[in-house]
Amino acid sequence: MPTSIISNVITDASGVPLAGVPITITLVAHGAFRVSDSSELAPQLTVTTDTTGTWSVALERASNITPADSFYHVEERIPSVQGGPRHWAIQVGDADATLRASLIPAPCPLSINGGLSNGWIQGQLLRSYWGPWN
Repeated sequence: MPTSIISNVITDASGVPLAGVPITITLVAHGAFRVSDSSELAPQLTVTTDTTGTWSVALERASNITPADSFYHVEERIPSVQGGPRHWAIQVGDADATLRASLIPAPCPLSINGGLSNGWIQGQLLRSYWGPWN
């Protein structure tokens, strides 16, 4: 199965790594399948940051998912006292990459118990939020 590793490091505002933060990754597509063998993809998985605030996960590459417009919604469930949850829309390329390198503009609106849209425009990370988050 063609997968790539996506990773990120989570820190608080002062740069201290946040260990034990749950990360939920949801495939946003109804009935997504692998092109290579027609098997259905798991719709959601959860990982947790390690003692250095790092998380990483092997995800199916976009080139091997149908429908072609499928993407992953990543929720870094950071406690409110440490900045609150972060939400991202990503597609997985053909090589290992950081979360930031995998960002895509979220279809408007990406809404999970509220909503968020994020992406890159002319090299600038844009994020918008409307809530409430549950």
